[in-house]
Amino acid sequence: MKAQNLGDETWNLIIANCRCLRALELNALNLKTIPRSIYKLKHLRYLDLTNNHGLKILPKSICKIQNLLVLKLDGCFQLEELPKKIENLVNLTHLAYRGCFGLTHMPRGIGKLTSLETLSRFVVDKDGSHDGADLSELSGLNNLREKLKIINLGFVKNAKEKFRAANLKEKQHLVSLVLKWNGGNDDDDKSLEDLQPHPNLKELCIRGWRGDAKFPSWLSLLTKLVDITIGCPSNFKHLPSFAKLPCLQQLKISNLTELECMDDNGPNGRQGITEPFFPSLKVLCLEYCQNMKSWWRTTEAIGDDSNEDDMTVMGTWTKAFPCLSSLEIENCPLTSMPLYPLLDDKLKLVNTSSRPLKQTMKMNITSRTPSSSTSSLPLSKLKSFHVENIEELDTRILDKWLQHQTNLRCLSLFDLPNLTSLPDKMRCLTNLQMLHIQEIPQLKERCRKEIGADWHKIAHNPDIRL
Repeated sequence: MKAQNLGDETWNLIIANCRCLRALELNALNLKTIPRSIYKLKHLRYLDLTNNHGLKILPKSICKIQNLLVLKLDGCFQLEELPKKIENLVNLTHLAYRGCFGLTHMPRGIGKLTSLETLSRFVVDKDGSHDGADLSELSGLNNLREKLKIINLGFVKNAKEKFRAANLKEKQHLVSLVLKWNGGNDDDDKSLEDLQPHPNLKELCIRGWRGDAKFPSWLSLLTKLVDITIGCPSNFKHLPSFAKLPCLQQLKISNLTELECMDDNGPNGRQGITEPFFPSLKVLCLEYCQNMKSWWRTTEAIGDDSNEDDMTVMGTWTKAFPCLSSLEIENCPLTSMPLYPLLDDKLKLVNTSSRPLKQTMKMNITSRTPSSSTSSLPLSKLKSFHVENIEELDTRILDKWLQHQTNLRCLSLFDLPNLTSLPDKMRCLTNLQMLHIQEIPQLKERCRKEIGADWHKIAHNPDIRL
């Protein structure tokens, strides 16, 4: 049943005349209260209260609907707490409350809902003032599926005991796990080792970890991981090698202000040519890691740009990132990293070194394709290129890079002080659909529409933003 413009009279009619109701959808009706008499709908299996933004409290009587299987509260962002006695909803399988950012704790007894398959978030009580559930109530919820997000982990007391009591390693059906610290103190004995998930996990997100700088040893056991996100300020100085994870498709690292390198092994170290190197990685994003100057802790194998012998070293990394499609590096001063000649979708470089790109463009990958094919040239399949705030980039270099990028559809040039004119090879970009030029004073006069000196190089593009 779908109700609109619900008032007291309508509620009374529903409860009096629809006692056998199985499903009730009351989403986006601006409800502020739910009547206590709702418990009389004893046969209700499905209750949808999503997007009622003014709803702050649910009646305790809702916990008397013991046949309830699904309770949806997504988007009720003023909701202050879940009802006490929630453990009485013994048949509940789905408890969804995404966007309920006002929740300060979980009700005690939630751990008794052992049939739960969906639990949007587990909120740790920051100061204990709400007498809420602690992490140990997660122990028996081993039917959880899809995504589990645990927040305020920094406020857990007796962390070693409570982390282990959460029993994450027994949750074999869980697909995605998000661990957020959100402040707290680091005086307690907190360790990521004690939050070991089940090896079936496919997505892992860690944000705000302020404990020891050592990454947990269990990462190597998560061989089914597809997506890894590590973000917010943390003490990590280096990360474990993700390169061998066979299924990893997306890796996002952001705001790790202490991070110095991605991998302890040198480029010719234990993860050399004969071992897998990110065999499935498609998306790599590195943002705001201001101390990260090198991918490896030791970089002696990467020489000077002017050294002809560099080509030998570069050739050994032709198979690096064999499936990489999208690469974003922003505010990370990376001067050495695995090269990426086979990138075919997006390249975004913001406030970083151009050296890895220069080395990539020098690579010879003709061994993979016929020498006569343009696909044998580095980055020749790239569709989107965004470059911003790279001082050494001038017209000559850009012209050289663009001459083979005939598949480009989107080109963005931002804040390039040494770019005095558009490269001649811009006329070769026949597939370009969007050109965005911004904050390049020396180009302002040369690209005004139809009369600028460089206009003839870009006039064929359907979408030009200057």
